Amino acid sequence: MTGGILQLQGHARDCEIKGVSIDSRTIKPGSLFIPLVRIMDGHHYFDEAINKGAAASLWQADHPNPPRDIPFILVEDCLEAMQSLAGAYRQECRVKIVGITGKPVYIGVKMNCFVFG
Repeated sequence: MTGGILQLQGHARDCEIKGVSIDSRTIKPGSLFIPLVRIMDGHHYFDEAINKGAAASLWQADHPNPPRDIPFILVEDCLEAMQSLAGAYRQECRVKIVGITGKPVYIGVKMNCFVFG
C-alpha cells in the first residue's frame, strides 16, 4: 500500500494503530506518526511523537538514523506514502465525496451540505 518496507526491530507483530498524525503535538497513544518534509522536517519531531505514545511511524529512506524504539515503515517519500494510505482508507470507507467550488457567497451551500449531509 505505501510501497515501503516494514521494520519491526524486535517489536511485536500485532501493533494496533488507533489514529494517524503528521503533527507531533497532536499525537495520541497508539497513533501512526507521519513525519512530512515541508518547511520543517517532521523527522526532527520523532522523539516528541514517541514520548506522546506513537505506536509506529513512517520513515523516509533518505533520512539517517531510523527509529529503533518502535516499528516503522521505510518509504521513499512520506507524503506519497501518506497519500496512498489515505486513498486506501477512503476506498475502504465507501463514502460519497462532494466537491463545492465557487465564490465565497456559496459558503451557505457548503455549510448546509455539512449540516444536512
